[in-house]
Amino acid sequence: MKSKNCIEKKVSIILVNYKNYKDTIKCLDSLKKVMYQNLSIIVVDNNSKDDSFEILKEYEDDRIIVMESGFNGGFAFGNNFGIRKALENDSDYVLLLNNDTVVDSDFLMPLLQVAENDKHVGIVTSRIMFYPDTDRIWYAGGKVDWNNLRAIHCGLGEKISEKFSQKSTVDFASGCCMLIPKNTIKEVGLLPEEYFMYYEDMDYCIMVADKGLKIEYVPESVIYHCVSSSSGGDGSPFTVEWQARARRIFWKKYAQRFSIIKKIYIPIKCDCRTVVKCLIGKNKIGKVRAFVRSYRSN
Repeated sequence: MKSKNCIEKKVSIILVNYKNYKDTIKCLDSLKKVMYQNLSIIVVDNNSKDDSFEILKEYEDDRIIVMESGFNGGFAFGNNFGIRKALENDSDYVLLLNNDTVVDSDFLMPLLQVAENDKHVGIVTSRIMFYPDTDRIWYAGGKVDWNNLRAIHCGLGEKISEKFSQKSTVDFASGCCMLIPKNTIKEVGLLPEEYFMYYEDMDYCIMVADKGLKIEYVPESVIYHCVSSSSGGDGSPFTVEWQARARRIFWKKYAQRFSIIKKIYIPIKCDCRTVVKCLIGKNKIGKVRAFVRSYRSN
């Protein structure tokens, strides 16, 4: 049942675009079908330097705003640019949504109901399916794997089953879809911009949990993700470089939580794992070079 409080809450959905207007348009087309009235959509073009901004500007209407950030400062930077605009517009919630997603028309209300019913909820997230292979799970809850400095997506690649169909409190919500109450932002702050891409969502989840707030997974809300369409895929040199760089930034921030022994072997183990992955599959030399570059960029 839709509560009156939920219906009255103002929600701003934020999409960050970088040289990928075609996916952004698909996402916007799906959002136009969302069955929620008090909704605005903020598209932030992260200095694409192509014709993305001009093309997306044509999609502006009463609910869609297209803005230029003026600088490609990365995923967190672009989202924070949009969050500030949303708060200026007195939004009660912001929803961070990857621009390479499409959503079910009723995906928003289940998220809002969970957030409205518990003041201790800091983030609410959806079940995320692959796209176009929509019967496979991409995210059905998440965990922070401290021993390997990474986030784990529960259910990755699996079919939908009962164990992934229960609402639950989780450690990690993917930045692909995060409904964040304005009170969370006031208490925790904006996304950490020291990451250009990757790890900023895991870091933010830790920041939220450290404030005693919960992260809730709501499987009744469903979206679909065209995975890595903007970064060349998980095995690309681009991904290798920026994931390795982000992991070191994350490690420097949280290393004090570990014992002396773990401070020594965990970063070594993680780098060794990355090197092994670089040597598997195509473009081995390109991936190894990207890994070396990640040290220079740190």
